Amino acid sequence: MRKSSSQKLPITVLVSGVGIGIVLSTVVSAAFPGSSIFSDVPAGHFADDAIGRMHELGIIKGRDASHFDPNGSLTRAEAAVLMDRLYAVMNGSVASKSSSSVASSEWHVASSVPKVSSSSSSSSSSETPVSSLFALSATEYGVMENGGGVAVTIIRSGDTGQASNVSYYTTNDTSSTGDYGAAGGTLTFAAGETTKTFTVTAKDNSIIEGSRKVNIILSSPSLGGAISTPGTAKLIIYDDETVELTDTSVFRFISAETSGSQSNGHAYVIITRTGSVSPASVSYATQNLTAIADGDYNAATGTVQFAIGETAKAVPIKLPTLSTAIGKTFQVQLSNPVSGSLTDLNLTTVTIN
Repeated sequence: MRKSSSQKLPITVLVSGVGIGIVLSTVVSAAFPGSSIFSDVPAGHFADDAIGRMHELGIIKGRDASHFDPNGSLTRAEAAVLMDRLYAVMNGSVASKSSSSVASSEWHVASSVPKVSSSSSSSSSSETPVSSLFALSATEYGVMENGGGVAVTIIRSGDTGQASNVSYYTTNDTSSTGDYGAAGGTLTFAAGETTKTFTVTAKDNSIIEGSRKVNIILSSPSLGGAISTPGTAKLIIYDDETVELTDTSVFRFISAETSGSQSNGHAYVIITRTGSVSPASVSYATQNLTAIADGDYNAATGTVQFAIGETAKAVPIKLPTLSTAIGKTFQVQLSNPVSGSLTDLNLTTVTIN
């Protein structure tokens, strides 16, 4: 007798089955186990690592940002969709139209499957071309536990002429769920948009506990997209009972050289600070090399304000679309630190692409 397509099987049996486990282990190892992502997955659960891998690959998501429902069930039809997406990951191809048209909000399945490289993958001529690249604006952010929240910026580069999206989520590092509000979701970039922000909120208490860290992770870019560097970052929550505010901030650029694409409309230079978590500021100004201001790029000057706990800022420099400017360079110089000082990495060179 033919079984009904509504017959269900346990989720954890599917995601941790021997066949899937063997296949996934040859493609990617989970950066985080399922228990570090979903509050209802016990650490050490037999499917803990498998759930983390499946989530990282974008094959299956939780019922919401913090719940996986490990004892829930799947219909045969839902299982077919997940297996089709797994097949697409293994072959570096796109899932079939029938499976990609299923409403992900109904079955909690990622809306796209990221391209994964392996030694057995097909040649580059058959790979899906990368369009948008997504990266965080810094590798480290900071906030006082009584300081509310911190804005985290995602920067999109590459092909920005079409709408695309990327997901993000937070997990515990040395923190616990009582230290911050778990953040997660999907941000959609309209055609031409190059930055989006989301907020991670710290929770205040009167306990002396020292600083704690939270993982911030980008995942599941829309089809053809990819996660660039940095795709992960740490949020440091400073304990207001133990941190002494001082005036010893040290400002620097994240690198001595960077580049900006005219297709993005901007070049972004990243200013970081170490040392103090007190309020501080530093000024910046562009200066010509082979590129000429207000022709090849838009001259920019200003002062960047760092709030309590903030450790990185992205400064946009406008790039007009001008073919004769490609390959030319200009510099950005830091100056006038307030409540801080500069390192020797106070000058960065920008190449126009």
